[in-house]
Amino acid sequence: MRIAHVISSLKRGGAETVLASLINHSLLNTDEHHVIYFHDGPLKKAVENHNVRLYHIPYGPLFFCRFVYRLFVISPTVVHASLWFAIACSAVAGFVLRIPVMAVFHNNIDQNSRYKNYIDWLVLRLVKRYVAVSEFVAQSLCKYHPWLDRSQITVMHNGVDMPVATVQPSREKFALPADAVVIGTVGRFEAVKRIPWLIDCFAQLHKNHTNLYLLLIGTGSQEQMLREYVEQKGIAQYVRFIVDQNAYNLYPLFDIFTLTSENEGISIALLEAMSYGKACVVTNVIPEHSVIVHGHNGLVIPAHDAQLFCSQVAELIHNPVLRKAFGDHAYTTVAQQFSRDAMVTHYKALFNELTRL
Repeated sequence: MRIAHVISSLKRGGAETVLASLINHSLLNTDEHHVIYFHDGPLKKAVENHNVRLYHIPYGPLFFCRFVYRLFVISPTVVHASLWFAIACSAVAGFVLRIPVMAVFHNNIDQNSRYKNYIDWLVLRLVKRYVAVSEFVAQSLCKYHPWLDRSQITVMHNGVDMPVATVQPSREKFALPADAVVIGTVGRFEAVKRIPWLIDCFAQLHKNHTNLYLLLIGTGSQEQMLREYVEQKGIAQYVRFIVDQNAYNLYPLFDIFTLTSENEGISIALLEAMSYGKACVVTNVIPEHSVIVHGHNGLVIPAHDAQLFCSQVAELIHNPVLRKAFGDHAYTTVAQQFSRDAMVTHYKALFNELTRL
């Protein structure tokens, strides 16, 4: 099977990580992979192997013509599209070239602008298969596009490998005291991740917990603003930035993992933290969560309740036994329900199904 994977960027993010997981899995080794991307990024190295051809199509006056021509030359069996602009371009090009397109939605549609949703209203009808990484993402698709029936959307959870024994990262390397309690997050430094909100909560917590540190791992347009913000809050000496590095082997540094978006699809960073047995605290606009069962394998806090967030995190700071209990249940959840093997097997089945359309 010849698969064209179209993605808007190869920066660090959930959709990009899933793409790398697919391409490098043994189940898809016999397939021919072509990756078309619009923005370069560090995950380019992760998708490069002997069975993958990469094509960078930068934006410009002839961008769409070059994109359609590239798909025409590749002549793939199916197109796998991720992230908004890649999905929009692939929907139109696939229709013109009569190539079935599978669009994978990694985040709730309410994060998109009205302009993007209008474009989707026009072009998503050209897609052959709709995939959402969680039930909540599927529901948001139907909410913003009533013409789309829920039965047309396949829910396919993201998955990760369980960590193998590795050398433990040194806290000393990052100037973290050995006895410190470390709160950490991994993700893009962008507004949707609400890291300033997390910093506000950390500053409040630090008033009563002077041995508390915050570890921010990621990259993005808000980096400089965030560095200035922790200076303004007077907590810069207790905050560590790790920029544009692979976070996978750094989760052992955390005592508590946080994810403070208003909502997420299924965050790869969250699954990775859980696979390391970390106590996780997430925020969400609704009480239900796709991965975390409140009070069992972590905590789900209302997205704008900073007081409750601080009080619940403070309890975890004081209670290492509770942290371990949450972490143990988190590990079991990922091992049983969110494995990489299950995810890739599901993708493979959908690719095969598309070839018969």
